[in-house]
Amino acid sequence: MKILFYPAAMVFFLFLIISVYSQDPLKGNTIKDEAKQLQPERWDGPVEFYGKVVDQYGNAVPKAEINYRLRYISRKMGDDVLKYKMKAGDDGIFKISGFDAELLTIALVEQIGYEPKDFNKGFHFDNLEKDRKHIPDPKNPIVFTIRKKDSAPTFIYREGMLCKIKNKEETYFSDIIYDQYWHSTTQSEFHARCHPDIKYTTVDNKEKQSYDVTLTVQDKDSGILEKNEKLFTAPEDGYAKELHIGIPYEMKDPLKKIFYLKGRGGKFYTRIEAEIKFSNVGKQIIDIDIKTYTNPYGSRNLEATEITGEEMEKLNKKVLVDYGYEK
Repeated sequence: MKILFYPAAMVFFLFLIISVYSQDPLKGNTIKDEAKQLQPERWDGPVEFYGKVVDQYGNAVPKAEINYRLRYISRKMGDDVLKYKMKAGDDGIFKISGFDAELLTIALVEQIGYEPKDFNKGFHFDNLEKDRKHIPDPKNPIVFTIRKKDSAPTFIYREGMLCKIKNKEETYFSDIIYDQYWHSTTQSEFHARCHPDIKYTTVDNKEKQSYDVTLTVQDKDSGILEKNEKLFTAPEDGYAKELHIGIPYEMKDPLKKIFYLKGRGGKFYTRIEAEIKFSNVGKQIIDIDIKTYTNPYGSRNLEATEITGEEMEKLNKKVLVDYGYEK
């Protein structure tokens, strides 16, 4: 009897499991549904979210399209992530509600005339961890900024300034507008015309096993900040007089950094894209290969102009004349 009973029980048990898991997760009772019913509260919580879409100047983006995803705990037996779309109002405001879900993710936000941006930013509404639960506030919507495609202002673009600095205590300077760098001991009529926008000093930090490079801005009401994001509008604040970069002795891959410079008391703004590496001749020389995007007339807008060749040369010439480098 025991030999016959064991297989029969197993067959019945397998049939029970298959029948439970084969049901539609939205209609039938699954093991997950049964578990949920045992909870004092529902796993998924009601979604209520307020957002606002603005451009880089803080202006509302009317009718922006918002792509978002909802993730459900209670639907793990079926599709646990569903995608949706909606449009903001004329004031850029949008509200997402009417769902019970674990996680709301704001994905791609787009509108004609603006650069689309995938935020991939999540907000929790589940009842499992209340400390992380998003608290909606219709008076203070979450702001999402997308960049308006403006016509480009006058600006100069410099490429390929290579600063070679030694890994011992020496000082160098660079002139962002004139596209020059030089050693502090350099004495020449040419460099006497240059303006020291940034000073570079290096210290061999044996304790940390690194070369510490300090970038110091020379002018009043000026500053530099590191923000490793390619912005088309320079930050309004957050600038400091000094910026420190640690270069490990054993660095193998180049360090890639993005800095923003408020130069000469706000007379110009620059995005500096830097690649820092050891020179081919060895670790005694540090190469800082930079590309600069400069708006020389006080605007924080770093939108790239489309002009090239002869037109660009005329633009560069005008800037150098305006800054007193040439006549």
